[in-house]
Amino acid sequence: MALALAGCGGGGGGGAGAPAPNPPVGDAPGPQRTVQGTAAKGLIKGARISVYALDAQGVRAGTALATATTGNDGTYKLQIAASVQNFVIEVSAAPGAVMADEASGADLALPDGMKLRSVVTLASNAGATYEGTISPLTEMVARTAETVDGKLPPQAVAQAKTSVRTLLGFDPETVKPVNSNSASAATASEDEKNQSLALAAISKMGSAASVDCAQSNAGERIACVVTKLAASVTAKDGQPALEESRLTQFRDAIQKVAEDKTINRTGKDKVVGMPVLTPATLPVPTTPTPTTPTTPVPTPPAPVGASATQLQAVKALFASLRNNLRALDEGDAFRATANAIKTDLADTVAPLGDDVGGTATFVSSAVEYLNTIRASNNWYRTYARVLGNVVSNSPVSYSIKNGEGGCDIVLSPLSMTCTVVQNNYLPGSYATSFTAGTRVYATRVFKIVPKAGSTNDYSYTAYLEKNTARYEGFTIVGDTVKEAIGSVVSGDITIARDGANLTQLAVKGRMTGRLNAGGTLDSDYEDWTLNVDRKDEASGTALYSFGGELGAVKAGQPAGKVEIDNTSFLRAVLPASTGKVGVNATNELQVTLRGSMGNTMVSGTLRAWEGKQDKSKTTYVPTRLSFAGSLKHLDATVFSGNVALTRNGYANYDASAAASATNFVADTLEIGGSLAVPNRPTLSLTVGASRTGPDTTDISAQYRDGTSVINASVTTKAGERHPLVKVSSAEGVAFSFTSTSVPVKVTKDGAVTAELDLAKGIITYIDGNTESLQ
Repeated sequence: MALALAGCGGGGGGGAGAPAPNPPVGDAPGPQRTVQGTAAKGLIKGARISVYALDAQGVRAGTALATATTGNDGTYKLQIAASVQNFVIEVSAAPGAVMADEASGADLALPDGMKLRSVVTLASNAGATYEGTISPLTEMVARTAETVDGKLPPQAVAQAKTSVRTLLGFDPETVKPVNSNSASAATASEDEKNQSLALAAISKMGSAASVDCAQSNAGERIACVVTKLAASVTAKDGQPALEESRLTQFRDAIQKVAEDKTINRTGKDKVVGMPVLTPATLPVPTTPTPTTPTTPVPTPPAPVGASATQLQAVKALFASLRNNLRALDEGDAFRATANAIKTDLADTVAPLGDDVGGTATFVSSAVEYLNTIRASNNWYRTYARVLGNVVSNSPVSYSIKNGEGGCDIVLSPLSMTCTVVQNNYLPGSYATSFTAGTRVYATRVFKIVPKAGSTNDYSYTAYLEKNTARYEGFTIVGDTVKEAIGSVVSGDITIARDGANLTQLAVKGRMTGRLNAGGTLDSDYEDWTLNVDRKDEASGTALYSFGGELGAVKAGQPAGKVEIDNTSFLRAVLPASTGKVGVNATNELQVTLRGSMGNTMVSGTLRAWEGKQDKSKTTYVPTRLSFAGSLKHLDATVFSGNVALTRNGYANYDASAAASATNFVADTLEIGGSLAVPNRPTLSLTVGASRTGPDTTDISAQYRDGTSVINASVTTKAGERHPLVKVSSAEGVAFSFTSTSVPVKVTKDGAVTAELDLAKGIITYIDGNTESLQ
């Protein structure tokens, strides 16, 4: 934990292998300041460290204040006069200097022309020890601030630091470097993990020659990548951004690094929560509700050692936190809106996504199967199996798994009745031993009958059943008790064919209500008008394109209506002649919709793809899900943006076994968009969450409210009672804590500027003023 706190409070400190500090150049009597930290691309060993003073115009002195050599762990330590507040630390090559290359796992010679810098601005009351990191990400600050004549003006440096902190979601000057392929990466803080993967991505970008960096030597290519990436910060729509080509290269490289477990030992399977990788929608200016004016209170002069700018930045951070938290909590308006949306989406439940795609594939394959029997006079076929909602030619009885079932075929008059599992585990299920117990599950019974005199028209009836079965040795014994859920519904099916192949299908009629996890209905029934086009593709898949209009009825009243755009589709694996559906294949669902659910309006595109089985083959789920669009409540937009969920390594997860340190789904969640907060400017939001253990989740987040940019991270570790929480502003104000019972120091520019009592919710500033967080 001390290591994690050091990462927040000041980066890498001197460690094993750190050289003794060199004395300042020349005579420098008076108080001294220790300057120490870590240099890294990967960790840089044996390199020259030089500290140069910067004057008021940002001109670098010609002579170094002090020099040193980085140790075998990349750390450095030296001393300068305490009176020097603005300086630049430079890392350059020296005989034998090397940098760790995460992509190859080897140390590479540090190129002669490669230079990394960190521009340091300290308050007059800064502590006697400065700890900071020097890396390509701090070089990004220097390149962004640097003028054409090589100056580093203080105002430009401050703006460059704000821009880079905004892009990364952390301060690269204060976050300790950790090699992503080292054992210590697994126990690093969330900010340290993200930084380590960003630095490893630079190695990945330089691992092979490219159009931009075609040098034959890997070290020289990495130096080239550093130069180009560091110089790529620009502005887009008034906000910091990376040049598009560099961003694309960086995004691709960092995700490849995250997937490569020889490079990435952080425990993260995907980099999420880094704003530059997940751009949030920019805030839309709004006019907050006017408040009663108050009599201005003159600001007292700043105490000796603290500048007004420091205090303004600290107070701005807490004002932003206080105002936004208060707005979220005030009158419980935001919580009430969120709960109302949840109710509309979960309880009112207009038909969406999987139900539509599953029904489209089932009905299409069922009609085609039935028509094949009729056309070829295969009257011996009296049973078919359903796998993955696709009717197939198999004599094997079905398992109690969602999307599986069996179909009984009556030859005269011709009809097919299919029973398909909708929910394979309802309340009331229990096991008396590993192989015995009672299973309660829900099925949908769907009967299709050809209409007389037509080869393209069919009628259907459908209803839901609750099934209670007793099993021993994994085999059902005795009769299954069946109980109807809801009423019987009916409708019509029309098909079109191209020769022997079914190409189009239309469903018009009533469908069963939406079944919830408790085995009851959230809607009485649904009215569907659904049009489906089918196209067989290569490699044994079929593309079902669909669109239409669907409405739900609950308690006899309309409960929602959704229009599904005809660009929606489901790509499904076709059953082989053995009757088995391919698993871990390219099943993909995309639904573009517009509609209402209660007082909530939804508009956007929902995707689910990369379906995989777990290790025990007892579950089959899409491992990637996303939504891009907007949610409105009572005609006011509440959220607009993107949400994505990735289930990493699902094929190695055993759903039949208890969760453990080695058996869990490493989910990652990404959110980027605009969030409406009552009586406040719209928040631009970026959130990333990574599940690192069965009970641990790391979070990175940033919001922008039009005035402040606030970054936060939460690092949880197994066996530790409290997570490490870090909060900072893009202006460089920062604090971190693991316990709310201990006062927290708030710092800016190396100085303590306030103390936060989380237990009481009180901030005491260095000027003596106090404020409440409430």
